[in-house]
Amino acid sequence: MKIKFLGIGSAWNINEDNTSAYIKKDAKMILIDCGESIARKIIKDDLLSDIKELYILISHTHSDHIGSLGTLLFYSKYNKKILNRIVLPKDEEFISNLKEYLRLVDITTEVEYVNEDFFKKELDLISFDILKANHVKNLPCYCFVLEDEESLIYYSADNNNIDYIKKYIKYPNAQIYTEICNNPKLQDEHLLLQKLEEATDILERKKIFLMHINEVLSINELKNKGFNIPIIEKKEGKKLWKKK
Repeated sequence: MKIKFLGIGSAWNINEDNTSAYIKKDAKMILIDCGESIARKIIKDDLLSDIKELYILISHTHSDHIGSLGTLLFYSKYNKKILNRIVLPKDEEFISNLKEYLRLVDITTEVEYVNEDFFKKELDLISFDILKANHVKNLPCYCFVLEDEESLIYYSADNNNIDYIKKYIKYPNAQIYTEICNNPKLQDEHLLLQKLEEATDILERKKIFLMHINEVLSINELKNKGFNIPIIEKKEGKKLWKKK
């Protein structure tokens, strides 16, 4: 399973775009989160050109994780004729929040909703789990674990719980994707970099990819500590119109 990134930035790190990733399997695509900058990037890079089914995982409903979802769903269905499906956790509050957001942006028949078991079967995964995350108190938030024959991917968007990392890093084929912050005032909502450093050794850090990076963190310094940073492929994009 090869995961690619559209952005690795935190909410207002405009140089790195909103954190979002995707996986392609044949004519199916998995998209994890769809913040304000993501739909335009998907359109510009023509990432849906060979896709027939789009499966969307949303970690939570903060705008840097969901802000352009409406635009993407409209474009995907009406421009690309793609079947859109959002994978839902077993959480009535989360489902209510998500559907209310989509109602406000006029999404009705543009998307279907599926559960974890359906998604696992359709994507031919060995396992798939949606895990409760610790973020802000008044908003449900989740992490995702996807496993196929090649690898296990743990993806944590906004989450200060390090126990999941300690568990999944033990898997020999694990790839750990986690958000971080360097502000102790935010450690109740985000994973503090110092906490992650103290919990991992240099060999374990080879499996860890840092994302949701704010505008004051140095990527080079993070690499010097032994961590990885997801590589964002730069594309020219498809010209959708010509200048007169």
